[in-house]
Amino acid sequence: MLKRLVNEARVPVVIENRGPLLIKSGFATVTGPDMAPVVVQRNNRYEEYIPGSSLKGALRSHFERVAASLAGGRDIVCDPFARYERGRAPNNVNCGNRFQEEKKRHDKDKNACRPPNNEEAYRRSCPACRLFGSTWFIGRLSINDAYLAPESRARRERRDGVGIDRLTGGSSATAKFDLEVVGAGARFETEVQLRNFECWQLGALFMLLEDLRDGFIRLGSGRSRGLGDVACDYTRADVYRIGQTPPGVSDCQIPGLGCYLSDGAYGTEADDLLDVGKDGMPDPEQCGVRSRRRFEGERLQRLRSLAVARFTSRIAAYDELERA
Repeated sequence: MLKRLVNEARVPVVIENRGPLLIKSGFATVTGPDMAPVVVQRNNRYEEYIPGSSLKGALRSHFERVAASLAGGRDIVCDPFARYERGRAPNNVNCGNRFQEEKKRHDKDKNACRPPNNEEAYRRSCPACRLFGSTWFIGRLSINDAYLAPESRARRERRDGVGIDRLTGGSSATAKFDLEVVGAGARFETEVQLRNFECWQLGALFMLLEDLRDGFIRLGSGRSRGLGDVACDYTRADVYRIGQTPPGVSDCQIPGLGCYLSDGAYGTEADDLLDVGKDGMPDPEQCGVRSRRRFEGERLQRLRSLAVARFTSRIAAYDELERA
């Protein structure tokens, strides 16, 4: 599956911080604030940005909570930090570590177990690992670093912080620190890509962007202290198709990965498609070997509604046995 590229979705996104934002730099400083925003050298100057890894981590964490809620308490999402310890598997061990442990057992004793191939590993992975990836295989979703929009500038603000004495309830003189944040109003541009996607994964992407737009996902440090309040905006989604259309798929339908596999391989569904209707499907544009359909306005809203509904139903019906 990973050797073929059958479909792809790209969504340009603009992120604006509605309040102070601090994504800390990992470099220690001798002078200046104790905590400062991460910067990159770009356009012949240093400027603040939002790393794609920070965005992806925040989105994955939110996805795991939403998926666990939709599953009604069933154990369908792994704990990315739960690992095998001294041969004992804790509850909900992360998918990549489980497959690596099986490979180690196979290397020691060829008859003990068989390490999973790519198809089996994808089928047995939890929804979060299927979408975002694990240490065993790359995920479907990738996010570029978010750089300042050409017309935007980041305004830095200095803030003082102090620890609270648990006995007196007042400030502790020995626990003072200061930090710099990016002031409200900065606009950052990025793009989210989804490759070889199942239709429910496209719905998951739209769900995450909607929650980010509505302020349910905060970014960076100090989120419990009022930092990291952001909103996003996106006005189009480009859906690409590479190669021939799967048999039985009409011009009004968007096929997911399951349609291309057609046999339920990789734990996909054979009827993995979205029927957007004749009025909801934009005309195709040829972009090299790719056929692109650009969804905007009402067509984007319809695509989003259908995809989110598919995501909700797929996660609600996700079987714990799929990960066995």
